[in-house]
Amino acid sequence: MKVCSGCNINKDLAQYNKNKSVKKDGLDRYCRDCTKQKFVDWRNKNVEQENNRNRVWSNLNPDKVYDANKKWAKNNPEKRKLQRKRYYLKNKEKVRMDCKKYISDNFNKVAARLSQYRLNHIDELKTYYKQHLIENRSKYNSRNAKRRAAQKSASVSWACPIKIQWFYDEAQRLTEETGISHDVDHKIPLTHPKICGFHHEDNLQVITSLENGIKSNKFTPE
Repeated sequence: MKVCSGCNINKDLAQYNKNKSVKKDGLDRYCRDCTKQKFVDWRNKNVEQENNRNRVWSNLNPDKVYDANKKWAKNNPEKRKLQRKRYYLKNKEKVRMDCKKYISDNFNKVAARLSQYRLNHIDELKTYYKQHLIENRSKYNSRNAKRRAAQKSASVSWACPIKIQWFYDEAQRLTEETGISHDVDHKIPLTHPKICGFHHEDNLQVITSLENGIKSNKFTPE
């Protein structure tokens, strides 16, 4: 047993860190709790200095920082989830832009990963989408009705129904063959603040659902 110089409590020797400078017993004068509290107090008084020290160390040891963060995230999944959620709520626009840029720069990689995920979780996804449809049927009906109305108002008499149907058949064929979801997209959106396209075969293209989601109703003149 040993009396701590900080809290003056007689504690078991296992409660002390080793300290070779203490010749009597080779243990620190302060127990681990007091040592920890001393560091916390010092850090609270020297926040900027400690942050700069940590920043310099992190820049010099990126691999160690990455491994430590990865290990912490693995051991603390719930805390990591809350951490990510708080960051997203504070930086929504930045997160969205970063995601779009990453997908754009790594499109094939992301598409392959999503395709593999769907194949590995096909039953789970079917159950999820079915339940989501049941719980949000009114939203789906409203969105589909709006889409049909826009498509109908954009239809023209000189469009060829057979050629239009080919695009939808092609999207289905590619989805089944590749395992990657494909959509029929209007090159010039049907609804846009400045320009509206026709529901015509010359304005259609088959692209992946991922590309379609990124494009949304944006239009960039060639």
